[in-house]
Amino acid sequence: MSTSPASKLFRFDFDRVASHAELVLFFLLVTLLARSIAAQTLYGSLIGNVTDPSGATVPSATVEATNTALGLKKATQTNEIGRAHV
Repeated sequence: MSTSPASKLFRFDFDRVASHAELVLFFLLVTLLARSIAAQTLYGSLIGNVTDPSGATVPSATVEATNTALGLKKATQTNEIGRAHV
């Protein structure tokens, strides 16, 4: 049975569709993984309020954060309402 050029044009190739679907799925997974990896940062911060035993804020208090694994220290002072950002 011979096929006409028109029948070749409209023939559906399931193997190509499957390979395209796999390719789309692969890029979708890579994109999702890349976004989650980008969410992992190397930097962090600490924000908090310094209070005395009565609960009152302590302005100009020194706050020090220490990374015990690396031996790194960073110090700052609280602002006028007792808030520190390291």
